[in-house]
Amino acid sequence: RFDVQIDIQENGSAIVTEMVEFHFSGDPFTFAFREISATNTDGITFLDASMDNIPMSQGAQAGQVEVEAGDPLKVTWHFSPTSDAAHVFVVRYRADGVIRKGDADAFIWRAVPEDHDYTIAHSTITLTYPPQATLLEQPTLDWNFDSAFEADRVILTASGIAPDEDLILTARFSDNSLTEITPQWQLRSEQANAAASRALP
Repeated sequence: RFDVQIDIQENGSAIVTEMVEFHFSGDPFTFAFREISATNTDGITFLDASMDNIPMSQGAQAGQVEVEAGDPLKVTWHFSPTSDAAHVFVVRYRADGVIRKGDADAFIWRAVPEDHDYTIAHSTITLTYPPQATLLEQPTLDWNFDSAFEADRVILTASGIAPDEDLILTARFSDNSLTEITPQWQLRSEQANAAASRALP
């Protein structure tokens, strides 16, 4: 399973918690890894990680998590050799500048990455947002999904996700109800597009 908790903050960033339960089969395994893309963000910052609910310090030894900052952010959980067993890995990070500005405050996020060579049996994606934010419509996934609404919270579920298939969450809020600041990456993109248009014959 690949579960994601996304907590949108009032400053236009998001705190993302990913929980992945791996079933290891066959030869002993000593690590699991995740590469988190910073595309369409103003940066990704690692916060913490755990394995089987045990917090891990940073390092490259068994029982530690190795973190390489950059784009992508690389997170590697190191552990003692294991086979034919299930383990739960959690990583929490902050993504800045994730609210796209336009006629609405749009949050578009690849909740389940496209690069995975295993089937994901089940995924639950939970989205929370500040109380002053107003959803314009039901958030969607580019997948068959079920949804449930609670106060300031949306829960979306999907199952049977094939290898290298992703899940993209889209949620649109009233303009300026989340933030009035346009992300730097969006400004750069708009400036580049404008420059390209001016260069056309």
